[in-house]
Amino acid sequence: PIVRMLSVDDLHLVHSLGEELFARFPNLIRNWDQHTIMAQFQTDREFSLVAEINGSLAGFALGTFIEKPLQKKKFGHLTWLGVDPKFARMGIGRRLVYEFERLVHNEGCQQLLVDTEEDNLAAIALFNKLNFSHKEKHVYFSTAISRTGPMLNSTLPASPSLAFSSADLDGAI
Repeated sequence: PIVRMLSVDDLHLVHSLGEELFARFPNLIRNWDQHTIMAQFQTDREFSLVAEINGSLAGFALGTFIEKPLQKKKFGHLTWLGVDPKFARMGIGRRLVYEFERLVHNEGCQQLLVDTEEDNLAAIALFNKLNFSHKEKHVYFSTAISRTGPMLNSTLPASPSLAFSSADLDGAI
């Protein structure tokens, strides 16, 4: 496969492939939509890759760079990895992860983070094969919200006003 940087001409194809792939995982905490792709392209273009085979989109890797100055650490976070099922088991995912790792390593990252749904067995197998370790459980909680629910009827301590006047903002701009 040819791996290259994501271009504006790829956005529609990447979005369509992601729609096909991520619809199977409805519990994803991140949203996959046009706004996600556009924001990625605008803010982290240098960490956005596509793989092609014979001119066809075979996969993509979208990520970011995270710096934690207090910990003196830099991380790469591969937030989206997708491979077209027509090109499954051809090394596309592995190649995209390697290329993404190279990009973030060049930025001084010491660690690469990935996450996936627990029932995405193909991704888990890939990450295991690539020697990702230190699996951590991440627990998400949810609750239904209703107009009569206990959280909406509870009394919260008063919070300071967040209203600003134009005079307050004059010195800040």
